[in-house]
Amino acid sequence: MRYIEKIFSSRIHRRDGSSKLLLGVIGKPPKIGALKEIKMTEDEVLMVKIVDLPRDDKPAEAIEV
Repeated sequence: MRYIEKIFSSRIHRRDGSSKLLLGVIGKPPKIGALKEIKMTEDEVLMVKIVDLPRDDKPAEAIEV
């Protein structure tokens, strides 16, 4: 069985108290508690933990780890 890449949005709450909305993240759909690496820039990779998945078109909630 092949996994299908999907496009999803994620709101990441950073350690410094700010948050960032990422639209159009491509990859395997996240599950609550999953750790994901998200490439922010060429040199920056952000490790996040998914904490909430909404049932409608709102973004997934994640925290920086």
